[in-house]
Amino acid sequence: MSKKQINSLPVFDRVMYRYGHLLKVMTGEKAIYKRILDLLDGVSAINWDTGLSSKQIAKCLDFSIVQVQSGISKLLSRNKIKKLKRGRRVRYVLT
Repeated sequence: MSKKQINSLPVFDRVMYRYGHLLKVMTGEKAIYKRILDLLDGVSAINWDTGLSSKQIAKCLDFSIVQVQSGISKLLSRNKIKKLKRGRRVRYVLT
């Protein structure tokens, strides 16, 4: 979000945005998509056999499937990972 967009927010929203940003910086929390990328890199997910499903990723990282799917969609749009399908099964691997 740009500085202009932040300043155009109502006062309460602007304060909450800055508070959230401060907490993120203080806790050093990585974004979910970065954790997913680190996990896939750690297991050397390069093909169907080594790739992981969204359920497996959620279990490994202790996130909900919805959170993981949101991170996966970011990574897919940035071409950092790719989706492999076999029937109804889906696995994610590094590009």
